[in-house]
Amino acid sequence: MGYKTQSEDTKRDVEERQTAYFRRLGCNGRLLAGAQMMDEGFNAFLASLKRRNPAWTAEQLRVEWVRANYGEELAQRYAAHLQCKTPNTTDSASP
Repeated sequence: MGYKTQSEDTKRDVEERQTAYFRRLGCNGRLLAGAQMMDEGFNAFLASLKRRNPAWTAEQLRVEWVRANYGEELAQRYAAHLQCKTPNTTDSASP
């Protein structure tokens, strides 16, 4: 059967170079790279939501992010939690 890459759209030599690169980064480097990828994914999702819903508040955007990642029940609970918070404490768009 032979070697099979983890992704069907990645050639073997490319995957081997990627693997070697991440090994050279060490544990802390891989953790940082993963955190940066997560941030980029969140920011891309948030930008997409903003484009589709320009009138939404930062709170509405956060609730929708929770809904997309964790489901309706938690999104509803999070929205209720935000309603209990004092004004001006939720300026950031981060969840």
